Amino acid sequence: MLGFAQTSHGRKWTYAPDNLDELRRASNARGAAHVSAGPQLEGEPVEPLSPEEELALLRKFATHDLPLICAAERVRASARARERIRALACVFLVRVYAARSMMEVCGGGVLDPRVVLCTCVLVAAKVEEAKEVDAAALEAASQVSRALILAVEPDVLAALDHDLCAHSPIGALDGLLHALAEDGGGVQYVKAEPGAPPAETASVQRAHAHARLRAACVGLALGAGARADGLLRYSPQQLALAAFGACAHTPDGTALGVAPFLSRRLPGLLVEGAGADERLAPVRAAMRDAAAAHGVDEEAEAARADALYHRLKICHQRAKAASAALAAERAAAGAKRRLDAVEARPAPADVDDASAPLAKVRRSSV
Repeated sequence: MLGFAQTSHGRKWTYAPDNLDELRRASNARGAAHVSAGPQLEGEPVEPLSPEEELALLRKFATHDLPLICAAERVRASARARERIRALACVFLVRVYAARSMMEVCGGGVLDPRVVLCTCVLVAAKVEEAKEVDAAALEAASQVSRALILAVEPDVLAALDHDLCAHSPIGALDGLLHALAEDGGGVQYVKAEPGAPPAETASVQRAHAHARLRAACVGLALGAGARADGLLRYSPQQLALAAFGACAHTPDGTALGVAPFLSRRLPGLLVEGAGADERLAPVRAAMRDAAAAHGVDEEAEAARADALYHRLKICHQRAKAASAALAAERAAAGAKRRLDAVEARPAPADVDDASAPLAKVRRSSV
């Protein structure tokens, strides 16, 4: 079995921070050129979005809108299937906008993140073979036209380089939680919440604590993965371990003994400074990203993203106007070339009258 570094995910889709910033600046410049080529609309002039503003919009759609769509009632799939689809769609979404700008015009139209998000969910559902999650279900869940979702699919696949090999941190998280459950040494059982049924046994409490810890770890791994580019900078194992470590001192993590478990299995992971194991430095960096993502003011982030999305829609109008003008110009140039070719074609030579009787003879002799 190939290690992560040998997979296409590890080779093609894992970046150093500087390389990722350079890639985003280049794609943003292309998108800004599409917008600047279009006419200014009535009202206040609207400038193209900066790379940082595009990233802020991406974070909002990946961490807020994507979970809502995957959890929608119209998306009929099991809880685990929804979770896998969400994780895979999140990976695809950040990949698309590493290679493309939200302001670009492609074959299926503009790369509106609201539409691209649904298309990424559709592609992820196909990879997971969740046939019940189709364009009609996503249209009902998101209010985005299925025609738009399907029209953008070729552009999304092109942005992904038709490479759907992607690993999410969920599998690695489940491995860590399974090892924690088997370890079990020195773990204090979770106390029942005030007002909870007294009949809850220790095993039930423990199962609930594991479920809450797992949900928190998945949320942190995907949230930090989208907000801090973790899905493009770290391996799924590093992200999973970072989320697990970041939850070590939560009530459920403390009750289940996550910190002692990690200290036994990976000494130095939770240590900063001189005694730290430098091989675990990427995981500690991802843990800091996860902690920072956990402290984000989501309401303020959503309000800013709404204003940015309004600007993006105006940018789309300008980019589409420029694209339509360019298409009309190309069509006119093509028509002119065809007309010039017809006019330049020599007229057919006159038939010599003397050859007419000969032609009749030849036809009659056949």
